[in-house]
Amino acid sequence: MRVKICGIRSLDEAKEVIEAGADALGFHVELDHSRCPVAAATASGIISKLPPFISSVVVTSETDPKKLLLIMKSTGATTLQLHKEVSPEAVNAVKSVFFKRKYTSLFR
Repeated sequence: MRVKICGIRSLDEAKEVIEAGADALGFHVELDHSRCPVAAATASGIISKLPPFISSVVVTSETDPKKLLLIMKSTGATTLQLHKEVSPEAVNAVKSVFFKRKYTSLFR
């Protein structure tokens, strides 16, 4: 089982929930009606300081693929959670850009 704690707004909060056993931290970036919103730049600053095996999740109600890509790139988050109905086309547009990975062989 993995545990995600949402609503992280500071590095101190991040450290506390990691110490408590969280595996993933959720950041409310451009999430309608959030009680604990955080700017993408603030989320980025926290995410850049997370230990390597802690996942970072942007939780957003944004639906525009271009804006979603901008949010993900600007925060450095590893996971996107959409908190609003989004068309399959929009999801595929984001996945096709954001989740492209280049792999190189460790053995030559």
